[in-house]
Amino acid sequence: ENTGVLAITKNYNPQLLRLAAAFAVVLAFVGKLGGTLRSIPTPVMGGISIILFSMIALIGGKTLKKAYEEKEVKVEAKTVITGLAILIIGLAPTYLPADIASIFTIKITDAISLSGLSLAAIAGIVLNSIFSMFAKK
Repeated sequence: ENTGVLAITKNYNPQLLRLAAAFAVVLAFVGKLGGTLRSIPTPVMGGISIILFSMIALIGGKTLKKAYEEKEVKVEAKTVITGLAILIIGLAPTYLPADIASIFTIKITDAISLSGLSLAAIAGIVLNSIFSMFAKK
């Protein structure tokens, strides 16, 4: 999210960012401010989130494009497979019907389960490790 904020504001001064972070920490303890933020309508917050995360995606795309053009990155099957697995496992619990999404959930105890981002991260680490073991040396 910080990447999106930097892109939107075009402010990259580290001192100002530290001041904003300290200000945010102090304001977190002010109850009236929390109530004010909670009063912002959900569609407005949704619009802000779309702008913010779109900026993050665009910055990521620019970074990948630059790396690809400068031959720093090679598109390989293992990268595509790992990326798709992370994307599918990470988004499935949110966007699929509950009976299908339950396939993408690992229940550890009654109170603890892995799904969404946590399961996607673990799957990505495991797939990357498996591909690294079988990589040509």
